[in-house]
Amino acid sequence: MTALEKIPYFDYFISQIIFKQFNDNESDLDHIIRRNIMNCGLNKLKLLKLLFLVSVIKVDERYLLDDIFDNFYAMPYGPVESDVYNNISALANYIVGNRDISLKETADFTYPNKNHDPLYSRIDKCVNALYDKNKALFNMPTFDLVELTHKADSWRIVFAEAQKRGKYSLHMPKEIIKETTVYFR
Repeated sequence: MTALEKIPYFDYFISQIIFKQFNDNESDLDHIIRRNIMNCGLNKLKLLKLLFLVSVIKVDERYLLDDIFDNFYAMPYGPVESDVYNNISALANYIVGNRDISLKETADFTYPNKNHDPLYSRIDKCVNALYDKNKALFNMPTFDLVELTHKADSWRIVFAEAQKRGKYSLHMPKEIIKETTVYFR
């Protein structure tokens, strides 16, 4: 999957994170997001940490790491999906900043391919699984999530190798991520 092809899925992922945070038995995604966008506490770094955690949770014997988000790099603030990071300004519905997120004027949460593309369902299942594993993650302060992702064996191994090479980032092979421990608490 190309870097730009990942962006609609990341956009949907953001919507599902907000929906999970504020779902009060209301099913209108658009209304929940518009009502809560200013209070969701999300920013670029926090979203990237949550994306890592969602991507490495195993659901139905698969990871989102296998399906969509497969280009993680070990960086000083933890694992970062490089394709998403480099193309985050291409989101259809959100403006993601270092301190917060906001809606684009043209925001439309219909996701036209959702009913025909099983990857949207995979995102739903993985977000739900992460929520079931530890719902506090969704409201955790950003730098607490950074510290949590620093505990991941894959990040520690790969980032240590990057530092040995005098670098601040290094690609994290999927196999290392899947075969090592990730903490959700």
